[in-house]
Amino acid sequence: MRPPHDNLYTVIFVPHSERPVASLRLRTLHLQIVVLVLTVFFVGLFMLVHHNSRLAANMRELEELREVNQEQRALIRTLAEETTLLREQMILLEELEKQLREMTDILPAELRGEAGSSLSREPAILAATIASMRPQASTWTPAPGSNVVSLAPIAQARDTAARMTELRTAVEERQDTFEQLRQGIAAVQAEDAARPSGWPAYGHMTSRFGYRNSPWGVGWEFHAGVDIAARRGTPIVATADGVVAFSGWLGLFGNTVILEHGYGYRTLYGHSDKNSVTVGERVIRGQIIAYIGTTGRSTGPHVHYEVHIHGRQVNPAPFLRGQ
Repeated sequence: MRPPHDNLYTVIFVPHSERPVASLRLRTLHLQIVVLVLTVFFVGLFMLVHHNSRLAANMRELEELREVNQEQRALIRTLAEETTLLREQMILLEELEKQLREMTDILPAELRGEAGSSLSREPAILAATIASMRPQASTWTPAPGSNVVSLAPIAQARDTAARMTELRTAVEERQDTFEQLRQGIAAVQAEDAARPSGWPAYGHMTSRFGYRNSPWGVGWEFHAGVDIAARRGTPIVATADGVVAFSGWLGLFGNTVILEHGYGYRTLYGHSDKNSVTVGERVIRGQIIAYIGTTGRSTGPHVHYEVHIHGRQVNPAPFLRGQ
């Protein structure tokens, strides 16, 4: 049997001052309790510090995630805007291409081939540009249990946005090309529409351009146009698009219509029975502008037809053939 003092421990406190020495007697049970409490305290303190450290790391990661999320939202908005602009521009391109193809169908043969080849090349070039700018699929995958915030999706989104910007630039360039081509074709069409072509009336030619025996007596005279005879009241039509510059009585020509077509072209239609257009009125090729008569200095129902280029009277015969 152990002595009673074997279960006691004495802790002595020796001060550095003149105060008396103090002592504390602890039983073994009490000492074990103190050691246990201290152990639990320090283990709990360690766990608390470790938890706080992990919490701080998680807070930093959460803040990074928030920043990444904000940047992703901004990039998504940018991509959405770029997509909308591209969609609008593609619609414009499709409309331009449709217009161009319709316009090339009525171009002269020597111009139709060149314009058509340009149209066929443009979509192919655009498709190749789109294919070259298609973003690659992401290959980044987080490691199991990893808390690392990856910026790979952000980098890919930035790359996609940059590629879409480049694509939009390419589309704008194609659009400019199409627009220039459309304007060029429109100019060609406008000039073609302004160029006299065809007969002004259905009939037969009784007098040609140039010097001729005067129908009013002996001698030669210069005939500045061609005469096309037909029954009185036969329609006279405009041989090109234009604006009525004159409609009325013009001396020896009697009832006369003069059309300004632009690009230096002007046509004159004389000796009509009556005119059906007024000054300033716009007319198109084939539109009735008067009816054949024999007014003015005339030997019978016909239309005197002249073609002027930059104020100079020229032979209408090539224009009658549509050349």
